[in-house]
Amino acid sequence: PTRHGVRRQRQMCIRDRFGSPGPGKDDGYIPAETEVSVSATGSGHQANVFQFIHRVANGENVNISDELGERFRLASDSILNTLYTEARDVARAIATGLRAEGFLTPDGTPLPADYFLNLIEGQDQSPSDLSLLRLTHCRAMQLDERNLAGCTMSHTDLNAFTILPAPTKEGLQIWYEDKTSPENSGWVQLDAPSDKFAYIVNFADQMEITTGSFLRSTPHRVVSPIGEDRYSIILFVGFQRDIALAESKLTHASGMDTSRFEIEATARMPGTPLTAQSFTDLRKFDIGLIPRDVAVDQLKFVPIDRIRQDGV
Repeated sequence: PTRHGVRRQRQMCIRDRFGSPGPGKDDGYIPAETEVSVSATGSGHQANVFQFIHRVANGENVNISDELGERFRLASDSILNTLYTEARDVARAIATGLRAEGFLTPDGTPLPADYFLNLIEGQDQSPSDLSLLRLTHCRAMQLDERNLAGCTMSHTDLNAFTILPAPTKEGLQIWYEDKTSPENSGWVQLDAPSDKFAYIVNFADQMEITTGSFLRSTPHRVVSPIGEDRYSIILFVGFQRDIALAESKLTHASGMDTSRFEIEATARMPGTPLTAQSFTDLRKFDIGLIPRDVAVDQLKFVPIDRIRQDGV
């Protein structure tokens, strides 16, 4: 096929892999019809854009016409393809930077530039369906009622890394920790500039696990906007479901730490391999998307409060 044909096939593969919710199928972290962020406070809302498209395509959303739904699909496809192209470059850049720092593969060989890209994509180069493109909406507040807990409370992301283009209004803050001078630690405003194509990359929990805590998962929050609603689009980039996280951990001549996320997850899933899928399920249990009886009785997960009581 021509180069244009290959690119078009790849774009269709990306769209189909990311956005194919159906009956009883939950590709993302928020099931269809829920649409309220589990980490939001006040009137903040988050939704998976592809769940919007799915409902429109089935004629279930009477508020959006089929014509508008098609235009929305085309626009979101374009955004997804652009951001996922950047994500592939980010994955290569991470591996290249780690190699320069002396990191090796799990078996001690030189770290290839496509190491993390291979964890994200299958052999057919299709992206992991644990990746997610999400549209977020934070409703504006009056100045005298602003709550710095905000639209989205402090948290880390559960995936590999997250790409955050410029939103319509500032609000993203990351936690900066200065271990040398703790008094300098605090929340730092860090939205991407809106006057150019730019984005923030947040490392997430599974990247911290596979780099032995060298790359730390970024605590962040979104404070409620004042006077004007805030809209943003986020690409959560995940590993393939069957990737064994501990076995994928890099090595280094100076030795490797074990991430707190690996320690806690291993303690909470006795007898269950620590994979991208099981780690995602564990986090979905923590935020209420997997019922307690299913998580505890069927999956044999240990509730987080019990683990922390035991000092893990």
